[in-house]
This record gives sequence, C-alpha cells and structure tokens, in this order.
Amino acid sequence: PEEFHRYVAVAKVFPGPLSSLVAIRLGRAYAGGWAALLAGIGVILPAFAMILILAKTAATLDRYPSLSQLWVGLTLAAIAISFQATYKLTKPLYGSHSRFSTATLTTLIVVSGVLTYCFPRLEAVFIISSGVLALVWEQWRARQRPREVASIGILALIFATCFRASVFTFGSGIAMVPVLRSFFIEEHQWVTSHEFLTGLTL
Repeated sequence: PEEFHRYVAVAKVFPGPLSSLVAIRLGRAYAGGWAALLAGIGVILPAFAMILILAKTAATLDRYPSLSQLWVGLTLAAIAISFQATYKLTKPLYGSHSRFSTATLTTLIVVSGVLTYCFPRLEAVFIISSGVLALVWEQWRARQRPREVASIGILALIFATCFRASVFTFGSGIAMVPVLRSFFIEEHQWVTSHEFLTGLTL
C-alpha cells in the first residue's frame, strides 16, 4: 500500500491522465520497461476504442430529444463515481500506519482542494507545497515529542490543443476537463456545451 500511494503521489505531479501514469509505473516496477509500455497501451487502447463507439452512438441518440434526460442521469452517475474513487483513494491514508493525525490530513486535503478550485492552473504547485508542508510539519512534531478530424490543419490544431492541455494540466483526467472546455467551447467553438457534457459523461 505504501508503494502504491507513493506511485500515485508522484504521478500527480506529472502531466497526463493519472490512471495511465500509475499503470505505467506499476508495470515498470513489476517487470521492467516492456511491461510499462504494455501497461500503458493496455489502459489507453480499450478506452480509445470504447469512446469512439460511444461517440458514434451518442451522435445517433442526439437525434431524439426525448433521450436528453438520459445524459443527465449518466452525468450524475459519472460524478458519483468520481467521488467514490476519491473516497477509496483517500481512505487508506487515514489508516493506523499513517504518520499524520486525522486533523492534519483533513486540513491538507481541504486546503489543497479549495486552493485548486480557486486557482486550477497552480494545481502542481499546491500538490508539491502540500508534500513539503507535511514533511516540515512531521519534522516539527518529531522535535516536540520524545526522540524516536477534417483537414490536416484542423487535425494538427486539435493535436496541439490537446497536447497543450496535457502538458500544462496536472493530476487525474478530470483535472484536464476545464482546460479542454476552455479550448473546445470558448476558444475554438468546436462543440456546444451539450456535446462537451455528453463527451464528459461517456
């Protein structure tokens, strides 16, 4: 468990989807470079294939306005799954092996969450700062206690846009969503808000 959480923490400060980065790191730790490559392909390729099929299905279903509530329900379920994943990832940190008190961990989580919400572009700074702060806090406590698409141009632009979003967005895939929304809806008007939300739900 300690190794796994360390891999997750390190992956969070690198650009790209958290799940893929962790899978690649696990593959590398278990069986070397080829395993890392295969782990990455294994995580990304099925999702790529499935989202193409679902996107085609969504485009077909959009012709029927009566099904619009379907996307609302799926969106709520997707948000619930994100909360569940966060809970499962956080819960082991509160175990008996933790070096930090419940109050310290909760404070770091809440403060980091609020700051990231207010200043999403500085997420990596907050992650690193939380780590440093936790380390300093633990050292201080130790001293206090007894010792112990279409044209090539458009395709190139889509690639450049997604590449820019990936490189400058840190954390899980959901952290990239506001940046992609800014590019796809506000900057280029490539999709509508409804189409974007449908893609996010899928």
